[in-house]
Order: sequence, then C-alpha cells, then structure tokens
Amino acid sequence: MNQREIRPTLLTASDRGGRNHHRIFEMAALLCAGFLLAVSALRLADHFEAAWLGPILFAGALAYFAADLVSGLVHWACDRFGSPNTPFLGENFIAPFREHHREPEAITQKGFVEVNGNTAIALTPILILVHVSLPLGTGHSSPFGHIFMASLCGWLIATNQFHKLAHQPPNTNSPLIRWLQRKQLILPQIHHGRHHRAPFDRHYCITNGRLDPWLEKLGVWIHLEAALTRLSHTRNEPAENFRSPARRLESDRHAASPARPLDL
Repeated sequence: MNQREIRPTLLTASDRGGRNHHRIFEMAALLCAGFLLAVSALRLADHFEAAWLGPILFAGALAYFAADLVSGLVHWACDRFGSPNTPFLGENFIAPFREHHREPEAITQKGFVEVNGNTAIALTPILILVHVSLPLGTGHSSPFGHIFMASLCGWLIATNQFHKLAHQPPNTNSPLIRWLQRKQLILPQIHHGRHHRAPFDRHYCITNGRLDPWLEKLGVWIHLEAALTRLSHTRNEPAENFRSPARRLESDRHAASPARPLDL
C-alpha cells in the first residue's frame, strides 16, 4: 500500500481538551480491561482441573469466531447506518469508520491507545459483569461461560489492532505478524483490501475475516440492511461516500471527459 501524507487537523483549545480527557478515559479502560483479563487467566490457572480442558478449548475457539462475527456486525452497522452526529455512538464509533474509508492509511499513524481505546471503553463494563456473575473458582462446575465471555472481549479488544496491522506495509510488520496473517489467524492484508474497493459492501469482519465468505454467501448483510432500513425508515450510507475525495474527483473527471471513438 502506498503511504499518503496524512494532513493534521486544526483543533481549538476546547477540542484538544476534550480529546485529552477522552484519551485518559481510553487509557484507563485499556488498563482495567487488561487487569480483568489477567485476573481471569490467573484464576483459571489457580483452579484448573483436567475436566475443564475440553470446555476451555471449545470456549476459546467459539469466542474466536464469535469475535469475528461481532466485529463484522459493528463494522457493517457503523458503515451503513447513522452518522458522525449520532449521539455518543457517532463521534466515538461511527465517525472513525467513515473517516477510515476516506483515509484508509490514517489508522497506521495512530498509537495503540487511540486505535484500541474506544473498544476497551465499550467492553470493560462487560468484563466487570463477567467477573461478578460468572466468577471462577467458586464452586461452578464449568468455566465455559467465563472463559467464553472473557475470550470474546479479549479478541474484540485486539481486533482494531489486527485491523491496523492489515493496513501497514508488509515490511513494517514482524515475521510473526506476517505468518499469522498468511495463516489467517489474524486479519490478512489482501483479504481486508477487498473491503476498500467498490462497492464497499463486503468483507466487514476484521478480527480474522474467516466468516466473511459464509456471511456473504448467505446474503446476511443484504438481508440485514433491507430489514433495518424497513424497520428504522432510515437511508443507509451511500457507497459513493466511501471513496476518498481524490478518488471521487478522478472518477468525476473520467465521467465528464468526452467518450473516445472506437478504433475500428
């Protein structure tokens, strides 16, 4: 991928203050989520029983694919419905997805906290609820529920980092990351690249992308979009808006130019 210059945005003092406060909130959520996931791992190791091995492996594998599905649903919804002005969700979730389509390489310029912080904010309350309602080592016969939910949250918190890695030039990723991408254990670059080509309505899953072929074969996104449009009476985001200004200008120039005669 060619790297393009990312132009800085001029912010007012109040804008900068708001973003600084939000960044602190993101850092706190990431630290809290990391702590809760570590507690889950330590408690599992402390109370491990041989009979738990099967449920643990099954819960972890199921969470891996469930995270891909959830990432696709969120990505699809933020791409196709609402606007950056939607209360709370607009600024923190919808706007980043829309901006990403216009400047796909911009994500590679962002730090770890900015890339993953909003996801941690959304999932930390769920992790707290998991520890309260499904505690490990307190007489529960199986850790399946706790491991599934904790693993699901862990995969989802890591998802946007996988997304960022899929946009970075291959030579900037470590050999391990490139191997994981080749095996599609995390989101591969070529696979995700199809989402950024017209008509911009496929390959929404961004944890590993393994569910994309199945979801598209079943027409899940088409049926969901039609149903939600009927229920909400809202118009989905036009695919035309997913092109960067430079690509729209190039297309408009091409459309406005006189047709060349055929060479006979």
